[in-house]
Amino acid sequence: MDSEHVLRLKMEGLFWLGAVLRAEKFSQLRTRYSMNKLETLKSSKDFQRAKSGLFFRSKSFLLQAYEDKSCNKVKVGYTVSKQNGNAVVRNKIKRRLRVIAKNIIGEYGIKNWNYVIIGKKNSLIEDFKNLEFEMNTAIKKIHS
Repeated sequence: MDSEHVLRLKMEGLFWLGAVLRAEKFSQLRTRYSMNKLETLKSSKDFQRAKSGLFFRSKSFLLQAYEDKSCNKVKVGYTVSKQNGNAVVRNKIKRRLRVIAKNIIGEYGIKNWNYVIIGKKNSLIEDFKNLEFEMNTAIKKIHS
């Protein structure tokens, strides 16, 4: 083996090692919030109760919240009306809101509180960082 070939193999090895380390770092960042498992609101009564609770209106969503003494978990419900578009568009909005809720409400949500996020069309085109900032602001306003 000539030195050029050995050098090439070392470079490839370093490249793959760097890729593995980056992937590991990325997975550690992504799993930061995985311990905060959010339960989903499914009952119509829970959504109705949220109407009479606290709320925060932003450009991209409406966050409603109320305290539920019977449950010791954070629960979140998602809803997007048909005015926002067809099923594909509505599901995309819900997916974006679900990720934001997992990140922000999972981190800053308070036990015994239920949250309902009503998505708007703007949440589809809004930058993800702005959505996270709006959700963070909404949580702080509701609990202040």
